[in-house]
Order: sequence, then C-alpha cells, then structure tokens
Amino acid sequence: MKDLAIVRLGYIAADAATPEPLIPRLQAIADKNSPWRFSAREAIALLTARAGQREAAAKMFSDLAQSPGAPPDLAGRARALADLYRGK
Repeated sequence: MKDLAIVRLGYIAADAATPEPLIPRLQAIADKNSPWRFSAREAIALLTARAGQREAAAKMFSDLAQSPGAPPDLAGRARALADLYRGK
C-alpha cells in the first residue's frame, strides 16, 4: 500500500507541488518487478512535464505507450500526452 500511496502522491503533485523531490521515490517503484511500475512511470512523466521538461516528458510518455504489458487505458493516455507535449 505504501507504493500505491507514493504513486497517488505523484499524480496529485503533478498539479500542486515542486516535482523534483518525488521523482526518486517514484523511480524506486517504477522497476520491472513492481505492480505499480506503469502508473509510477506515468507519474514521473507528468512530474517531468510539470518541471518544464516537455520533450523529456514526451519521450517518457511515448516509451510508456509502447511498453509491453502496459494497461490499454494507460497506454492510450500516454500516446495522447506524448503528442500533446510534442505539440502535435
């Protein structure tokens, strides 16, 4: 449940907080063995965009959209956000 709380905090912080302190905490649960890896990667990309790094965020979203095993809804959202941050 702790990892889920970190992911949720990442989503909330994308709108309200300074993103940099949360990224390392999310990266710790974004590895291939975590059941929260896709959500953690999505939150990292959102926080990266919030930090003003739009091109880096677009790449993260694009990679996430192409990740084998990514839930279809999350992959679709990632594709749309990759296009958004690339200005398409």
